[in-house]
Amino acid sequence: MVEQPPFQPVTPGPREVPELRARGVGEIIDAAFKLYMARWKLFIPLSAVFMVPFAALSAIATGAALGGLDEGEFVDPEALPTTEEVLAFFVPIAAVGLLFMLFYPVMSAALAWAAGRTYTGDSPSVGRTVGVAFGKIGPILLVAILTGLAIVGGFLLLIIPAIIFGIRFLLASQIVILEDTKAKAAMSRSWNLTRGYFWKIVGAMILSAIIGSIVQAIVSAPFQITAQFLLDENLVLGSVLMFIGDAIGGTLVTPFSVIVQVLVYFDFRIRKEGLDLSMMAQQLRP
Repeated sequence: MVEQPPFQPVTPGPREVPELRARGVGEIIDAAFKLYMARWKLFIPLSAVFMVPFAALSAIATGAALGGLDEGEFVDPEALPTTEEVLAFFVPIAAVGLLFMLFYPVMSAALAWAAGRTYTGDSPSVGRTVGVAFGKIGPILLVAILTGLAIVGGFLLLIIPAIIFGIRFLLASQIVILEDTKAKAAMSRSWNLTRGYFWKIVGAMILSAIIGSIVQAIVSAPFQITAQFLLDENLVLGSVLMFIGDAIGGTLVTPFSVIVQVLVYFDFRIRKEGLDLSMMAQQLRP
């Protein structure tokens, strides 16, 4: 049995979520859906706290990048673009990518903490959850950076090592926020915790990705269709409208995918460390 570090107990709340126990892949997906539906008033606003400002800033950046095209700055299609033209287009796009790398890990950690707390009977608020996530922003971003570097390094070697690194470090951000550990310790613990369950993680991630893609496509469809009619007349407005549709879909879908990862984390701790509900409730920090 692995010795566990001391943690402070949570305040128990109403039991409207699935019971804490070991599950198969299908059961994890089902339990994640039930947890999401039981606490959607927490998960959706929490996701929106991050996604709405990101969508607004991204829309501005997209408009800036495409504004030159819409106004006819690149008037000669046969001439090579100037350095100023290239920078005018790619700098805003790069800014969007940087914003995503900053927003998503913190949002994912906040959702993971909320999922962990609700799964053990607590009822955290959006403000409290956001505060906890930003309180751990250093190790959260460091985990994201180190994991990204490991995956990129794996791709430079072979594709298979990159996939292995992505799967084995998948739970590191959840461990940072739920167990209050440092980045390197969280990555080491994720590597050990996922040992022997590679294909189970792959199955859970593929199923959640398929479900999330279907939901996002349905939600984004009205925006995408409307944008197609606007692209010829107003490239910027049409592109921004498409992005807004994706942002709304992302706000709804992201909590589900994070909850699946949290339930995978719980499942492995139950199987490997014999944790039950009372023990887990005592180990999640407030």
